Amino acid sequence: MPMSLSPYNPQRFTDSQLYLKEVDGRQFLVKTYLNEGKFIRRDMEIARNRCWQDCGFRVPEILGLQCKEIAEPHVVMQYVPGTRLSEYLKDKGLDIHAKLKTLASIFLLNCSRHDMALANHDLLLLHTDPNTDNIILDGEDIWFIDFEHISEPQDVPTGVGKEVATFTRRVVNDLGIEHLNEVVRALLQAYQFNATILTKVEDLTLARPFQCIHRLKHGLRKKGDAELVSRYDIADAIRKLRLAHQA
Repeated sequence: MPMSLSPYNPQRFTDSQLYLKEVDGRQFLVKTYLNEGKFIRRDMEIARNRCWQDCGFRVPEILGLQCKEIAEPHVVMQYVPGTRLSEYLKDKGLDIHAKLKTLASIFLLNCSRHDMALANHDLLLLHTDPNTDNIILDGEDIWFIDFEHISEPQDVPTGVGKEVATFTRRVVNDLGIEHLNEVVRALLQAYQFNATILTKVEDLTLARPFQCIHRLKHGLRKKGDAELVSRYDIADAIRKLRLAHQA
């Protein structure tokens, strides 16, 4: 597939080189994998992308095309325009209720995917880099991107718990810690207070050994930065609101 490539540089860090190209009126993204584990990361991107697509989630279509100009492992995929969730949440000019409604839709999609992952024991259905840069909003459509990240071996329940905890923390970080309880309420409602998933999220932080030391470190970090959103903020809020719901 001969093509002239235009470098594309997203704001967030990536261990890949991205290019844009228009062919016959259609926009493509060419993702080139660099550095350690580049072939494994490419294969993981393709495997997760196809798995999510087969399960009905919006992901960029990967095409069976190659660029002769690129020697490194790469994929050619559909370019998805739109706004990254991180930008959307950080925009102070947008209504908080609209943002929470959007988050509720995303949490519902994540919950359905996590239910599938647990039912099928399928690690491919987990996003191992669950940050708010990896979701694109295009009108009412929600797209998921960037599946190359390789994680340490883990069981599916632990992987689900880690993804939920990390994604929620990053959402609150973008939106502002003053909206912590609103975000966690939206999470709990979307997951229908699923005890298996939510208890795992709590335990990953609150059931670790040496809690006194972890709590001390958490307090010192919060003292140095009141706006910091930590894993304890998320776990504590989930536990508090679950207990309130049960009362």
